[in-house]
Amino acid sequence: MRKGVADMHRRAEVSRQSNDRYADTLASLDTSTPIGQLAARLYPSQSAGQTERGRIASRVSYRLRILRAHGLIRKSPGRRRYNMTTKGRQIVTALLQTQHATLQQLNATASGEDPTKGPGMPSNLHTDKPA
Repeated sequence: MRKGVADMHRRAEVSRQSNDRYADTLASLDTSTPIGQLAARLYPSQSAGQTERGRIASRVSYRLRILRAHGLIRKSPGRRRYNMTTKGRQIVTALLQTQHATLQQLNATASGEDPTKGPGMPSNLHTDKPA
């Protein structure tokens, strides 16, 4: 993919799709998952050539190292399986909720308003008093 300014929209779209697949895969890991199954979920349309499988394995192991370093997953002893930690579940849940929330809901939550009531004035402002 080209790296020019004109291609930034497409690059952002591809990155978002990749992040969506990654978050969905992490959220679906409720029990220990073999690495091969993880790779198949993250890279479903990749060819099965020997060179390409090596590249996919490298990508998956890199991401697993990052997740382990941050304490989001832990390795099952003596097995090629990983389990999501409590911290990992909390973060993935928050990411998925944020991903599906609208900007108005996020702004309302940040300002202390009730996000279900929609946009409006904060309850601590009184408009009946003169300024």
